[in-house]
Amino acid sequence: MEAIIGAGLAKSMSVGVGDGLTLLSVTSDGALNGVDVQIAGIVTTGVAAMDARYLRITLNSRSGCCRAIASPISCRLDSTANTDAVYNTLIPRLNGNRSR
Repeated sequence: MEAIIGAGLAKSMSVGVGDGLTLLSVTSDGALNGVDVQIAGIVTTGVAAMDARYLRITLNSRSGCCRAIASPISCRLDSTANTDAVYNTLIPRLNGNRSR
């Protein structure tokens, strides 16, 4: 599984494209979950604070790491006109959680 990270985060962790990371989370019942990802790219958003924290993974990667945690997901669309189409595509993949 692949991840894209911000330039500031990559620098602070001394990692680059092709390196591996293990993402860890704690489930609601206290168990530890993890998923290994490979860095596929490093991005600069133009905002240093965001670059220092930015991590992007696929939904499949996220579900492997955060299966038991109700975590928010943000989606950035190229046009707000696409909101309903994207929403209707994602809902079945997110186990029917309809929080908007």
